[in-house]
Amino acid sequence: METMDWLPAPLHRVGLRVAYRGILVYRRVFRARSRGVCVVVRCGGRILFVRHSYKPGLGVPAGNLRRGEPAAEAAARELGEEVGIHAAPADLREAGKVVCTELGGEDHLDFFELVLADEPRVTIDGREIVWAGFHDEGEALALDLMDGVRTWLARGA
Repeated sequence: METMDWLPAPLHRVGLRVAYRGILVYRRVFRARSRGVCVVVRCGGRILFVRHSYKPGLGVPAGNLRRGEPAAEAAARELGEEVGIHAAPADLREAGKVVCTELGGEDHLDFFELVLADEPRVTIDGREIVWAGFHDEGEALALDLMDGVRTWLARGA
């Protein structure tokens, strides 16, 4: 995303929405598979959620793995890129897997948890991520969540 910093944020968000819709069509036609990571940040009985500019529902910091990238490294990278929280891969605890089919293909998601004593300062770019905030864990399933996150939370994780 750093290469697109010259583009005003509103235009960047439009580009992300158009690209996302194109990806959805591709996934439905070709039944594409992907492998991604999700990071659940917990602090004092609360979970950090994010809202993307291009897709509906609340999620957690997440993204796809790069070719040859270990899942824990991808999770740490996405956490830093999306909300400005920097953690070493070793600080992230493996927390299960979910296969999500809501987008027409198969998303194989590796979940990680980062438990913090104090609520971190969250920084978003207003381009890909347009909102981030903490919600009580007990109320999380009542939120408008993305399917993969809802599935993981419903397991009682």
